[in-house]
Amino acid sequence: MNLTPVQHARLAAIRNINRKHVVPLNKRRTVVVDSIASGAIIGIEGKTYAIISVSRYQETTWNFRKDEPYQVFEWEMFCLESGETRYLEWERDDEVMMWLSAQKLPNDPGTYGAGSWKEFLADDKLNDSLTITANGASYVYDDEGSWAGKFYRGNTGNPLYVRFYEFQSTRGCLTVEEWGKNGMDGYEMWLSRQVQPMGVTLLASSQ
Repeated sequence: MNLTPVQHARLAAIRNINRKHVVPLNKRRTVVVDSIASGAIIGIEGKTYAIISVSRYQETTWNFRKDEPYQVFEWEMFCLESGETRYLEWERDDEVMMWLSAQKLPNDPGTYGAGSWKEFLADDKLNDSLTITANGASYVYDDEGSWAGKFYRGNTGNPLYVRFYEFQSTRGCLTVEEWGKNGMDGYEMWLSRQVQPMGVTLLASSQ
């Protein structure tokens, strides 16, 4: 039988699960986020994900010159049922909060009446009248939720600079990511939504 590349990837991910690390049904529990590492298997909302990598964002001032106390961790995940790649970001404040990527959107600023993202996100336009419409919902710019940081892929090595322009609606969050200083490394746009940590279950540990 000829398998597609996605099917090959799904089969390889399943075969790589170490049976000794599978958590018995009667002992499965909510994940301890700090203990999750590459190779772990988790369950979210009825789907099964293999953790590909764990990365970290370090918040900085808007000009990237000074680190702030805030950190966000990101799990890159491979879905064993669909073969899609998803991302889960979590932070700890008074409690653990999680956001799951729902969809990567085409990042064409012309759709929103601007010749470039730099024009669309100009300082004089960043207020609560700035909106983006996606999938039939209007997302309003959230200045307080927007931030800048350094991204450490795999939690190591030299960082990449990124700014997050956050837009909110009742459906969730839309984020325009500006990579590199002044967007020199490009832009990405994502839809995400909050998930409850109690609904994220450890199915197999990485060790």
